[in-house]
Amino acid sequence: MTPPDRVATGVHRIETTVTGTDMPLAIHLVEGASWLVTDTGCVGMMRDLAIPAVQALRPGARIGRAVVSHAHADHFGGNAELVEAQPGCRVYAHRDDVAWAREPAWHVRDAYGALGPDYPCPDAVSEWVAALLGPPAPVAPLDAGDRLELDDGRALRVVHLPGHSPGHIGLWEPDERLLILSDALLGDGQRVDGRVVAIPAYVDVDAYLGSIRTVRSMTPATTLPNHFPVMDAEAAQAFCDASETFVQRLDDAIRTRLDRQDAPVTLRALTAEVVPAVAPTVEATMVSGLSVQAHLDALARRGLVRWTMAGRERAWSPT
Repeated sequence: MTPPDRVATGVHRIETTVTGTDMPLAIHLVEGASWLVTDTGCVGMMRDLAIPAVQALRPGARIGRAVVSHAHADHFGGNAELVEAQPGCRVYAHRDDVAWAREPAWHVRDAYGALGPDYPCPDAVSEWVAALLGPPAPVAPLDAGDRLELDDGRALRVVHLPGHSPGHIGLWEPDERLLILSDALLGDGQRVDGRVVAIPAYVDVDAYLGSIRTVRSMTPATTLPNHFPVMDAEAAQAFCDASETFVQRLDDAIRTRLDRQDAPVTLRALTAEVVPAVAPTVEATMVSGLSVQAHLDALARRGLVRWTMAGRERAWSPT
């Protein structure tokens, strides 16, 4: 195993990939009398990566706390194996994501069935996601402003950064201006070998934009995302800009399509048109449909679009 990189005082980063893909994935370890890990990754990653890394860095040490930044399968799949291997270890997630983090089957059913008949999730995708997850495990709730005390007198403060998921959180260490960002911001899309392979995924446009503003105002000196490289202050601000610009580009593409004077369009058809317009290398899928739906929901709240039924699916048009 490649030793983790030390990325800040007492913080180490394991770099791997999401199981079954080439998508980069990072897990962060924070030193202490009992160490803290965020996130627990895919099933097997605590057993094969995080626990051995802690032993290599400090023989005899144990992981006593795990923080799930958000309840998506590649971020909490190792909960149960960690609790089993490190008795007394407690796992935490924001209360808005804690139900999914406790019950993996619920997450698969709820998150990947979120669009219902408007954009069903293929069985093969649901089965792959389920394979990233271990069995249920206890997870305690966190709230914005909670503090996770460290041994040296410092603390990690919980920052609520919703949008990618309702209960997405970051961890903020103010002395070094360190932000463990996870997936709260996603730039202009996730990359493999420099190629964009997925557009930013979010379920609430207004919340996601609010999180971008929050991160920008924090001016972190070091930012630790899960699917992107470590960022210095300048790179983090550029990442905020790219995240915000993408939202505007997707919104513009959706509104341009809806403003055409033809028939209402279903979510699947709209996604198939607008995703290649904003990300030519990305295939339109149910997951990218989640972001498109988030924009439609935001436009509907503003009274700018409406839907009617087209068979079993909703079809969207301007008001």
